[in-house]
Amino acid sequence: MAAESVSSWCTNSAQPSIKKLFEVATHLNS
Repeated sequence: MAAESVSSWCTNSAQPSIKKLFEVATHLNS
């Protein structure tokens, strides 16, 4: 899924705070 690709990108490229925000947003959208 697209979410997995974005999560992987966040892990590799984004700051930890951005990754955390993405994880929270994904959880809320699930």
